[in-house]
Amino acid sequence: LGLIAKNKPEQRARIIKELLAVSKDVFNTDECKAIAMGKVIETLSGFKHEIQGDEAVLDFIGQAQSSERNATKQKALQLLRKLQEVN
Repeated sequence: LGLIAKNKPEQRARIIKELLAVSKDVFNTDECKAIAMGKVIETLSGFKHEIQGDEAVLDFIGQAQSSERNATKQKALQLLRKLQEVN
């Protein structure tokens, strides 16, 4: 979806909304959900200007920060730092 969002800017807002919906999806394990959330964060990193100040994105990142999976937590912290640099 990230690749489509890069090439179809008119669909970007809709795609970002769908990516954020992964937090409501049901997975077999919490680890699977954390991995999926980490992948979404990686994708969102490519759209810093579009997601700047978006409350839904910030909520998603907040959820990822409390993940038990360290890699997901670190990706969330990195994205927050990048968003602060954009200001």
